[in-house]
Amino acid sequence: MRTLRRPVLSAAVTVGALALAGATGTAFAAPRVPPGQAFTTSATDATYPLPAEGAAWSVAATQGRDGGQADLEIRDAAGRSLIRSAEGFGILDWVAVNTNAGRHPAGRYDVRVTADTDGGRPTTHLVQLVGGGADLVPGRPGTVGDTARPWLVDVRDLPLRAGDMVSLRVGGAVGAVAVLGDDPKPIFWLQTRRTADLSTAFPKPDTDDQTFTVDFTAPEDGVYGVVFEARNDYSRAARVDVALVG
Repeated sequence: MRTLRRPVLSAAVTVGALALAGATGTAFAAPRVPPGQAFTTSATDATYPLPAEGAAWSVAATQGRDGGQADLEIRDAAGRSLIRSAEGFGILDWVAVNTNAGRHPAGRYDVRVTADTDGGRPTTHLVQLVGGGADLVPGRPGTVGDTARPWLVDVRDLPLRAGDMVSLRVGGAVGAVAVLGDDPKPIFWLQTRRTADLSTAFPKPDTDDQTFTVDFTAPEDGVYGVVFEARNDYSRAARVDVALVG
């Protein structure tokens, strides 16, 4: 497994009331997108609403298909970028927003997705916008992903106290897991894979029913975000089990 730990990040992360805007900054009507579902698009520059309506972690993601490459950012009402993910060709990009109590205000956030062209011809990419609201509960099995269609990401809240150690066991449809800290510093109320407290990618499973386990110890009290990445935009959900250790 490949594990990354959080570096120091420096960027302004002040979020107020947001409005949809295109590349020129001109407001326009929100495009229709399937709630919580991954969808395919060839738009080279589009802005979508991320529904972060409650006290929870939410996540927006994009990934190129068939040679396409897309990046995403969260933007404010003036069109300024608050945080951006541009991981490079073939790598899933995602940004998570923490609107739990005392963090960013709940509401809609603007997600701008930009994509490369192939000699001027549009390429295709997947986009998914997931509003949070579900918790991982120790001792209670859960499910992430989608059984009916391809998916990129899913997200759950994980309330913990300082010193709690949890063991997360996930099914093989999950390719990676990131645990996002509930840091009181505003800089960490918007996060990518690179700012996660823990980010682990799993090897290809040997069988369909193989599982992988991640252990995490909470450094402080908080509502942690857990982002689950699909393995190759799987059309299969995965079971998740959480256990408190010790």
